[in-house]
Amino acid sequence: MLVQGNQQATASWFTGMLEGEGHFEKRDYNFFRVHLSNTDLDLILVCEEFLAKSSVLFTRQEETRKTKAGKTAYRIYISSQDARNLYVKIRSSLQCRRDQYANIVGASETECDAPLTVDLQWLIGVWQAEGTFYIAKNHKGVLVPYASLENTNSKIIAKVVMTLKDLGCSWYCKDFIPTVKKPYTRVQISGMKRLQRFLNKTQGLWLGRRDNLRTSLMLEFINSRLSKHQGVSYNDREQQIYHLIRDQNR
Repeated sequence: MLVQGNQQATASWFTGMLEGEGHFEKRDYNFFRVHLSNTDLDLILVCEEFLAKSSVLFTRQEETRKTKAGKTAYRIYISSQDARNLYVKIRSSLQCRRDQYANIVGASETECDAPLTVDLQWLIGVWQAEGTFYIAKNHKGVLVPYASLENTNSKIIAKVVMTLKDLGCSWYCKDFIPTVKKPYTRVQISGMKRLQRFLNKTQGLWLGRRDNLRTSLMLEFINSRLSKHQGVSYNDREQQIYHLIRDQNR
């Protein structure tokens, strides 16, 4: 299930997942570890396949998150020497949080200043870690599709925007300063034609059943609406897609 059967492409995708969902922990000189978690087992299995093919040992734990749906979170742990080995494997695509990773494994400080580059597989990985797709119903009953991603790391936001620009996609960013959380930025793609372009450019690259389903349903909905005159009532299939995507996001 590796990305297009290409280990380097999967390394970029895995790095996106890690920079989005990962944690870097150092307790003392002899013990440090990297871990990432996700509620989508399909994505965890792709991560584990990449690690196994990279000869990086890991362990997995499961926990029930305190949500209404009671979802299970799958957490991968990579400790000490294996965390060093992983750093070497993904260093070329690790740009946004390289300084954090380098700090726990004791890598050279001079490696932390790599310029950001466009990386489509990384974008898919970080979007699957931190992003979402949904259709919102506004106060007039109009169904509006969105793709959005939120993060507190300015480098991650900059690389997302850089890659979207390279794809020829349009987006907008909005900064939020909540009272109990860190300030964060939301990158959002809205508008039927803008989102259609983004989904067409990334079609076939999403891993796991859930995101393949959500993106294909979203594209079907958009194509259906763009084939009609504005203001035409939603048909049964369009209404069904709205409910299917809503259910997938719970």
